Amino acid sequence: KVREKMQEGNWSFAKAVSEDIMCEPELGVVDMTAFVKVLEDIDFSGWAIVEQDMYPAPFEKPFPIAKRTREYLTKIGMD
Repeated sequence: KVREKMQEGNWSFAKAVSEDIMCEPELGVVDMTAFVKVLEDIDFSGWAIVEQDMYPAPFEKPFPIAKRTREYLTKIGMD
């Protein structure tokens, strides 16, 4: 819904981030299970960085998101 509002309103990147356009991987538009399958298919064994832009972010907001994201990625086989 935020993405639709962003597209309709032609928001700047800063405005989109301030409205929580960046979401946890499980809630986003990328099919993360398919992505993990591609990594397995190409025998990828490197590092992956998961980043979520949040601004402004209260001090207590990022850590619970990071924990949920790690649990989700482990659940779908990215460990």
